[in-house]
Amino acid sequence: MAIYTVFLPPEGGIEAARFLPDRAPWLALVLPPVFLAWHRLWLALALYCMALLALLLLARLAGSPLLALLALLPPGLVYFAGSDLVRASLIRRGWQEAQTLCAESHDIAELRYYCGIETGGPGIKVPVQQARPDQPELPFAPGVQSQGAAL
Repeated sequence: MAIYTVFLPPEGGIEAARFLPDRAPWLALVLPPVFLAWHRLWLALALYCMALLALLLLARLAGSPLLALLALLPPGLVYFAGSDLVRASLIRRGWQEAQTLCAESHDIAELRYYCGIETGGPGIKVPVQQARPDQPELPFAPGVQSQGAAL
């Protein structure tokens, strides 16, 4: 199960909510510049490119091919901090964190949020079904007092 954070936009209703999974994005490891550009993280993209160029230039000047392995540091950093970068960017742009919930997939997270299954959700609250007067009470039901003989 994954943990999803629900963000609400500064303008608009809950139908424009964004669900961010709390996991490392694979695109950030394979194509970090594409990941950063997709999420409009322009400052992070500029810093990524500068760090990558600086490390490659350092490896070239030192003449050691082992130093070229340092070029793997920026993609690894974007991979592990990608979700946090997106989360911080949304907060900076005025999005509000509405709820954190646990779900197996993105679709189930949306269902839980919009239907109000998790506490605090905006969706429709399901009323608790009350016992009908013509039905007998269960003697061992929690919170129900039995009218029968004591056990």
